[in-house]
Amino acid sequence: MDSQDPTSTAVTAPADSSAAPSDWSLLVDTGPVDAWCSSWLRIQTNWIGRVGRAAVVRRATREGEAQWLAALGDEDRRALEEQVMASFAVQRSLAAPSDGASDRFGVSYYAALSGGASLVVAVEVTRGGENELAEVLRQLQWGALWLEQRLGGGGAGLHLDGRPGEGQASSLIDLIALTLDANGFDEAAQALVSQLARLLVCDRVSLGIERGGSIRVAAISHAAAFGREMNLVRAVEAAMNEAVDQNTSLVFPSEREDAPIMLREHEALSRDQGSASVLTIPLGRDDSLRGALLFEHPEAGVFDAERVAVLEAVALAVTPILELWRREDRPIYRKVLDAARVQLERLFGPGYLGRKLTLAIIALLLLFFIFAHGDYRIGAQGALEGASRRVVIAPFDGFVASAERRAGDFVKEGDVLARLDDRELELERLKWSSRLIQLTRQADESRAGREYGRTRILSAQIDEARAEVSRLEERLSRTRVAAPFDGLVVSGDLTQSLGGAVSRGDVLFEVAPLERYRVLLEVDEEQIAEVELGQRGSLLLAALPGEPLPFEVTKVTPVATAQDGRNFFRVEGTLEEASTVLRPGMEGVGKIDVDERRLVWIWTRGFRNWLRLWVWSWWP
Repeated sequence: MDSQDPTSTAVTAPADSSAAPSDWSLLVDTGPVDAWCSSWLRIQTNWIGRVGRAAVVRRATREGEAQWLAALGDEDRRALEEQVMASFAVQRSLAAPSDGASDRFGVSYYAALSGGASLVVAVEVTRGGENELAEVLRQLQWGALWLEQRLGGGGAGLHLDGRPGEGQASSLIDLIALTLDANGFDEAAQALVSQLARLLVCDRVSLGIERGGSIRVAAISHAAAFGREMNLVRAVEAAMNEAVDQNTSLVFPSEREDAPIMLREHEALSRDQGSASVLTIPLGRDDSLRGALLFEHPEAGVFDAERVAVLEAVALAVTPILELWRREDRPIYRKVLDAARVQLERLFGPGYLGRKLTLAIIALLLLFFIFAHGDYRIGAQGALEGASRRVVIAPFDGFVASAERRAGDFVKEGDVLARLDDRELELERLKWSSRLIQLTRQADESRAGREYGRTRILSAQIDEARAEVSRLEERLSRTRVAAPFDGLVVSGDLTQSLGGAVSRGDVLFEVAPLERYRVLLEVDEEQIAEVELGQRGSLLLAALPGEPLPFEVTKVTPVATAQDGRNFFRVEGTLEEASTVLRPGMEGVGKIDVDERRLVWIWTRGFRNWLRLWVWSWWP
């Protein structure tokens, strides 16, 4: 849990637990129980971490006065007092914001003690993650086992009198919830046996499961770790195997001395461990988890028929949950092997007629596709393009004056596609025309005055002016951008660029003829080796999905282009029949006919090629 205030991450307690501040002191007489509860509370808060306040409160009767056995934290106990009294009132555990704060929560664990007494352990924590409060409550529940035992617990849940009631139903639900809320089989098993030991006030509760044909101990109450070589473990396993072999619940000492059962291992366990009563209940039926629950109680004769029936019901309820966790904890290879074994048993065993028929049909289809042949064709994205294409470029730097045509228009040879602004050229032409007239007049005057040198200079200037006029007239004629031949304008639209500048050499339009087309295919590099000149194929256009267009491969470009992380080669083909509805730029899917091969070869070709390449890349 994250904390906003790092200074409150630890709970402080007085050095002498009997000398705490007045308003937040231990409100009982100093004694062994008081000191024990204070020590327990310090340990518990250290485990939880980031606790601001904590307290242990007991009430002798439901209406009696609350007795504060131990408390840690500051002197303001109002928030915890409200939390404690609320838990006593509803008789269950609670979690609520502390003093209206959004980051501090009060968590209280409620437990019923023997004789009508009850106990509440409350802590105030700084909340971190979403599951923080549930973890705190779980820690309090586990830690309170020893506290309840010390204060005369036993709980109001699963009573040993065997009579069904609200307490038994509540305890059974708690047991199921506890095992479901675990994080794996080991944690679920440990939680189950510890909770049963607390509820039944047993010396020890053990759980064993079948491994290698015999029962092995999987969990012992209040023991996080144990060795297989321990005498206790070996004795418990022997008693469990004794009950499982006889497939019945065994109680020692038995009320029926003439019953045809063996209790030798139970008797040895009771004698060696000092347990007055021993009960073993086998677990599991058929393919479910097989094992046993073993209870050791310090009092004699506590496991009568009614009590055994109650515990058998508990075992029956929790066994599927334990089996679920056991299956989830298996390694992945064990899950795969077990699933394969089950499917094989269903396939070759009795029943499951539908599954057998389905498999038979799949096998027949597989045989058909292995031996059947089909046309092997190479598929690729394709498009139509005119057999030839002429680009119309800007003849000089200028500005767009008008746009007569755009992409998609049909044009005739000589039709005006666009016009460039010619005002500056007209002015320039008028300038040079006027200068030509002026120079001609001056040359005539020089000849009349017999100024031969000046006449020759003026003649040269006249030639220059005439050349400029001719050049400007030729440029004026080129301001009219015309179609080079009959066809379709496949690209170019200047209607959105009127008045815009163009540079000499800019492509303004592309015009394609309508008589002849060629097919362009992008073939993946994995299949290009099987494409040859002269092969035939068909192109299906998105605009004409019902009319395949036949073509013949005429060119394979030996240069690859990268697209979407793959390499493609350009393959060209000649369209055999040109329809009047075809237009350059139409796209679709083309397929090149190669030869006839087995269907299974055709469908697995890509995978086999990938596998060969992968093996080659990793082979030493």
